Amino acid sequence: MPLIDEINSALSPAVIQLCTTLKKHGHQAWLVGGAVRELLRKGNEITVADFDFATTATPAVMLKLFNKVIPTGIEHGTVTVLLQGQSFEVTTLRGEEGYSDGRHPDRIYFTENLH
Repeated sequence: MPLIDEINSALSPAVIQLCTTLKKHGHQAWLVGGAVRELLRKGNEITVADFDFATTATPAVMLKLFNKVIPTGIEHGTVTVLLQGQSFEVTTLRGEEGYSDGRHPDRIYFTENLH
């Protein structure tokens, strides 16, 4: 699969380590955001530096699995993992309920369901 091979060659060892660590501990992770768009558009012609992830691991789990974690938006499920000189924004899969003010969810809950 040429496209997959190109994308894999554009991923840094730190990206692979983050995903491998999560998988080893029973969690899934998906690369999301602008990096996906750029990798699909240009393959390994570019070096993407801004990788964001969605995961089934909760912020509490992320704090245990990685040595350097910043609680960026922990109440919304987002942490920043510092790994091999790179930083990665990692957000737990979540659902939202109610919008009493029309803008902000009344409740956020973590889920393992990507859908």
